[in-house]
Amino acid sequence: PDRERLQRDLARRQAGYGRSPRQSIETDEATILGGMRHGRGHMGGGPLAGRMAAELGLTDDQKQRVRALRESAAPGGREVMERMRDSRRKLDGMSPEDPAWSASVDEASRIAAEAATRRVREGARMRAELWKILTPEQRTKLAALEAQREQRMRDRMDERRQRMQKG
Repeated sequence: PDRERLQRDLARRQAGYGRSPRQSIETDEATILGGMRHGRGHMGGGPLAGRMAAELGLTDDQKQRVRALRESAAPGGREVMERMRDSRRKLDGMSPEDPAWSASVDEASRIAAEAATRRVREGARMRAELWKILTPEQRTKLAALEAQREQRMRDRMDERRQRMQKG
């Protein structure tokens, strides 16, 4: 259903504002390399999404176990994120002169800390479980792939910083 929704959205975009005659001979297509969450693209896609799983050469059994791990993500994370967003919006709508300002700041801070703690703990739990699924060779390869990804991110950040300094 998520894939069908994505294809409908692409078709709608082609028929929308700014289309050109070229759109009548072209068809947009998307390849999903990450996961789908709540009907939307999700870059991370959980542990070992997309290309990374292929590069590690996971067996069918490992793929099934990783899928089950991804689906086991602790429930309630979405609610915490919604509470965090709501508390931030409440602050945005207030004046620092409001008598409830300090209490609202404290509440927003507490909720943000709760969300951060939950993300760190859940990420650590999932990584520990993932480690049990992978062979020693796959673990080594995963570490190398993650290091490469981190380096690409640092390089992009450096490029952005340089562009901002020039412009």
